[in-house]
Amino acid sequence: MVVGFVHHYGLGDNVKAISGFFCLKKIYECKLIVFGNALMSNLCRYLSFVDECIDIGKEITSHHIDLVNSYHCDYIILSNPKRKFLHVLSRTNCRTIITTTKIATLFSKRYKTIPLLYLPKYRKQDGIQNLCTLIRKINPRLYDSKITDVDFSQSCIRTATIHKEVITDFFKKSLKHEITAGGKESYKQFYIMVNPFCWTASHTIQLDDWLNLIKKLIANPQYVIVVVTYDSVHDDFMQKLSQDSMLYERCLIYRNGNDILYLVEIIARMSCVISPSTGPIHIASNLFIPTIGLYSQYDTIKWATWDKNYVIIPKPTNKLSSKEIDTILIKTMQLLDDGIKTAHIIPKTFNALCRDSASHT
Repeated sequence: MVVGFVHHYGLGDNVKAISGFFCLKKIYECKLIVFGNALMSNLCRYLSFVDECIDIGKEITSHHIDLVNSYHCDYIILSNPKRKFLHVLSRTNCRTIITTTKIATLFSKRYKTIPLLYLPKYRKQDGIQNLCTLIRKINPRLYDSKITDVDFSQSCIRTATIHKEVITDFFKKSLKHEITAGGKESYKQFYIMVNPFCWTASHTIQLDDWLNLIKKLIANPQYVIVVVTYDSVHDDFMQKLSQDSMLYERCLIYRNGNDILYLVEIIARMSCVISPSTGPIHIASNLFIPTIGLYSQYDTIKWATWDKNYVIIPKPTNKLSSKEIDTILIKTMQLLDDGIKTAHIIPKTFNALCRDSASHT
């Protein structure tokens, strides 16, 4: 059986889909072809449970019909049921198209869809639950008999040797002076990634507030704070950071390029990731790294993390009062402290940090 999966979104949606791909492969033992964008192709590059991931660009169009037909898919799962995508897939040789119910899907036996009465519940589910609901439509009886045996801890994103070596080198160079001066190779510390960058979430805190949080964190000598930047934010962030010498000296800054797998590799080595509802925290969830999400209440459903540790932000960013921001920072510190006390968040030695990797080997 050949199953095609059409899924081309941003980082968070693409990361969430990977567990769905794993579920699909394990339950149906099919050949899995993913039609995604360049970001998805990169994320799937080293996944053994994805037979092929094809970069089709921004979205599927009529220009891709011959490409899709060349795989002779028994099923195609379409996660975004826009009319124009349905129109394209209806012209392919795929036997069955699985998606959510639209008017256009009601008049063809080629479609298997989520019933209309189920849609309100479907829209309130976590992204992976939504995908698994679609995956179940291939064979509900077989799905129900196998789903409890699926070990999602095996669905983690993988990286290559080059990613491991570069990130190990980054930590060795960044911590060289501290380690050689204090002989701390076996001294346990908490490596905490703080991600202050988010373009999509309406509920987060301003950069100055994130810097205030980092300042509170580095007051604890056991905390090593890591921030991963990228080209469009790096210069402004570094300028802001340089205004406080303690922040500038104590934070480890990794400037990432276009390869998302370096970010995956760093996150895989962290004790905890603190972030708003955006890509890095979803990568952490995929890797089962402890998280603290600064979330709106709504995002705790649609964008749930694996360990569901949230500080709820009650209002959009520009409407938060100083008192509310102070409360958010205090609650974040409390959640971190609670996670450490319960051993949910664990420290690492420098040697262990440089051995860890996203391969979990």
